[in-house]
Amino acid sequence: MAARNLIYDPSFIRETLAYTSPEQTGRISHKIVFSSDLYSLGIVFYEMLTGRLPFLPDDPLELIHSHLAEEASCIHELNPEIPTILSKIVAKLMLKEPEKRYQSASGLLADLVRCPDEYSAT
Repeated sequence: MAARNLIYDPSFIRETLAYTSPEQTGRISHKIVFSSDLYSLGIVFYEMLTGRLPFLPDDPLELIHSHLAEEASCIHELNPEIPTILSKIVAKLMLKEPEKRYQSASGLLADLVRCPDEYSAT
């Protein structure tokens, strides 16, 4: 399948492009680093917690634009049963600038471990 056709393949859009970090689109000059994977993990968490992807265009170019420029709706606004602290963790995973995301899985884990205590305190 030619590259041009691949980008329009519905399974590629749903199974790959939907989880692509902004820097993986090739449209910005950021290096692909570890936090790129954490962005994709944020998309997975978002989908698990809301039952839908954060960006829904069927057109691949619109989806790439969404990853580059649009902010996803807050999880706790879509599902009020989700604690705000968890919503903030997912939002940090999905920040557009790689340097503002978690820089390691251990930082993410530390926040997830604190999550129940902070939730109980509110």
